[in-house]
Amino acid sequence: MKKKIMISVAAAAVLIGSLGISGMAETDPIHKLAHLKEKEDTSVEPGEYVVSKVGNLSKVEENVSADEVMLVGEDILVTEREIDQAKEYYLAQNESDKKAKQDAVEYMTEFDAMYAEAVKNGYDVTESEVKKYVKKLQEDLKSAENYDEVKVIMSSYDSEQAYWDDMIRVYYKQLPIEKYVKDLESAFQKKCKYSVNTEEYNNAWDKEFQKIKDNAVASQAYSKSTTKKLDEFTEE
Repeated sequence: MKKKIMISVAAAAVLIGSLGISGMAETDPIHKLAHLKEKEDTSVEPGEYVVSKVGNLSKVEENVSADEVMLVGEDILVTEREIDQAKEYYLAQNESDKKAKQDAVEYMTEFDAMYAEAVKNGYDVTESEVKKYVKKLQEDLKSAENYDEVKVIMSSYDSEQAYWDDMIRVYYKQLPIEKYVKDLESAFQKKCKYSVNTEEYNNAWDKEFQKIKDNAVASQAYSKSTTKKLDEFTEE
């Protein structure tokens, strides 16, 4: 039986949340993210910011300038690049341009928040784990039932290699999230009165999982960067 492979940030396991952007405050990332630029970190040039102050993500993510930032969290930045890439996934699902932009913003706020939460709870990933996982995706691609869909997403990149390089960045976030959520659900199963795989259990877990994601987003206290107007991005 052919399997689907996950093709982009927005195709990963974490579900889209309901975070809106209209109620966010605007902020200057230079001020809010001053704590991400450690004085002893000589890899961070003046005017640059690390994308996350937690986890191993900085090993593969280049530092960014303020004008590349769309949302500023307590532990992590949401960049224009990753929102644009998530938008490409939704466009491939035949969403309108406006809806794709809105869903991409909502998705990435939650995805990045869950990554930060996973790492802070002791879940991370090694370089070898990520490379092994992505290599397996490459091997599975040609036999995947959504092969054509993957190729459409790839076409939005400069090259196929650029796509796979981005997948390495994605799974530096995705794999810790998967580990974290797996253990959270295992703990939930032990206290849940419903049997696993029943409709009642699935509904109960969905409700609990949404609370977890909402709390993760709330912990980031996201603000809109004044250098990138999200309102304009989603409404244009």
